[in-house]
Amino acid sequence: MVGLVSRYLLGVVFVMAAVSKIVNLRDFENQVLIHSPLPGALAKVLPSSNIPLSFSLIRFCVLILPWLELTCGLCLILGRAVRESALIIALLLGLFIAQALIFQSDECHCFFFPSFAPAFPWWWHPLRDALMLSCSLYLACKAIPKKSETR
Repeated sequence: MVGLVSRYLLGVVFVMAAVSKIVNLRDFENQVLIHSPLPGALAKVLPSSNIPLSFSLIRFCVLILPWLELTCGLCLILGRAVRESALIIALLLGLFIAQALIFQSDECHCFFFPSFAPAFPWWWHPLRDALMLSCSLYLACKAIPKKSETR
């Protein structure tokens, strides 16, 4: 029962997040490139502060992320490749939590509903993502067979 609820919860959240980005992909890209501190932080990590390369990497991630979220969300809802989808979602949520804790921004860019999005304190996003991370880790670990079952 917990596995089914976790699958549907994560699946619906990630499908909603993906669709909200896909229908507004250009606006989502602009939001991340202009308002997110991530491109500047990435430029500091890259050799010789290569800002155009950091924007290219961010642009690539912005184009891939919604489709990855959509694929993983649909796999969870449909019960296909649950372990793999849960592991990818766990990785994404870990990155989202790290970004939220490092930059402590009120905007997480996870849903793109600019006119409807309520303002939350910065700590809400990592807390919400940690709860979803626990669901995805549960699904990933639940899908691993026990040693006694493999013999």
